Amino acid sequence: EVYAAFNRARDLCLAFGDVPQLGPALSGLWTFYLVRADLDEARTLADHLVRLAEQTEDAGLRLQSLELSGVTAFFMGEFDQARTRLEHVLSAYDPDRYAAHAYVYGHEPGTSALSYLSMTLCPLGFPDLALERSREGIELGTRINHPLSLARNLCEAAVVRQMRREPEEARVQARQGLDYSAEHGCVLWMAIGTAFLGWATAASGDPRAGVDLLRNGIAGYRATGARLGVPTVLTFLAEALDLDGRPAEAHAAIDEAIELAEMTKERHFLAEAQRLKGALLLTGDQADLGEQMLKAALDTATQQGARWFALRTVTDLARLWRARGDDASARNLLGGALKGWSEGSDTVDMRAAQELYEALSPPSA
Repeated sequence: EVYAAFNRARDLCLAFGDVPQLGPALSGLWTFYLVRADLDEARTLADHLVRLAEQTEDAGLRLQSLELSGVTAFFMGEFDQARTRLEHVLSAYDPDRYAAHAYVYGHEPGTSALSYLSMTLCPLGFPDLALERSREGIELGTRINHPLSLARNLCEAAVVRQMRREPEEARVQARQGLDYSAEHGCVLWMAIGTAFLGWATAASGDPRAGVDLLRNGIAGYRATGARLGVPTVLTFLAEALDLDGRPAEAHAAIDEAIELAEMTKERHFLAEAQRLKGALLLTGDQADLGEQMLKAALDTATQQGARWFALRTVTDLARLWRARGDDASARNLLGGALKGWSEGSDTVDMRAAQELYEALSPPSA
């Protein structure tokens, strides 16, 4: 019904030459395709909106089209493009002028750009800047008083905390997002918040309760017809199941996550899914297969420019090689991955990588 309504609106706009209403109609179709994880169609519509904005010289439509394009690029794992587009949105954004877009296009561009930029910056290697943008998005959402935007930003702030490996902070953030979503009837974000709370609960030391929350959240989310983001929450579920000592179920969850990511091209969390699959294989005494999967994860992260995910994978590989007695290779690999960082020194992942590097035997003189 949603698709039919927006598709009919688009056809009417084209038939009557109603360009001002064509933008919102195409934006609605974009949302439909995005939530269903039909990212090729979502990209086609976003690109069409960018061209339409250029042809009409409509500044508001240009802002909105760049936001849709940036969000699409994020989910496809094209982090550099996503950052460029979303930062363009923020450079031109004025809440007094554009906050009302939430009621025209269904998307408030400032809050959306800040939230998705935060989740883009962390993989690119800027975990501190990611946290700053996430906080700014919540502050803006609070000021403009658009419940759906704030519900999203509160829940997605938990993902930034997950990327930074901060389960206690993620639990607080997910709980805030869940409670706010429930208060304002944001059903989809209630389900997502429940799943994010599940990861935080599991990582904070209660994996059994975390698994239950994740499964409830995933079931509720899928019941809405949404497919976007399922590979990510399945990866969270696999990690929680592993923590709960249920390897067969963890393998099933991570295999589904990787399969869905490849099928839908929703690749923003693929490197992490591959890394976790490699770790599960290593735990199951399948060292060769585990190493192959870790190398695949590193290839994915490298292709995406995702230095943060690459550092995690390199740390896992270095541990594996050290256990084999190959300190020299491990030190060389990890040393390269630790160069050139401007922030994140106080994070769990950076400290773990640095401590492992210092523990490795120095090269022979």
